[in-house]
Amino acid sequence: MVLAGTHHHEGTKYTADWNPTQQTLTLTPVQETTPVMVAKLSVGNWQATPGSRLSHSDVEFFQSIIPLLQRLEQQHQLENNSQLSRD
Repeated sequence: MVLAGTHHHEGTKYTADWNPTQQTLTLTPVQETTPVMVAKLSVGNWQATPGSRLSHSDVEFFQSIIPLLQRLEQQHQLENNSQLSRD
């Protein structure tokens, strides 16, 4: 979401919303209104909040995209570093 410059992203399976004030990430299936997960970022670690209802297949899906997200984050950092060195 930082890469897109917004706090909201709608994918094919989930909608993700980042609340920078509360430091929470909410995941909601696209066709639903009830979140399956709300996680809070606390001192650099994610903490699931009570009521999260991720299924095993949800967890597998998110684990499968971790390498992609890490590559995107690395690319974003490289672009930022490159831009800073030009300034």
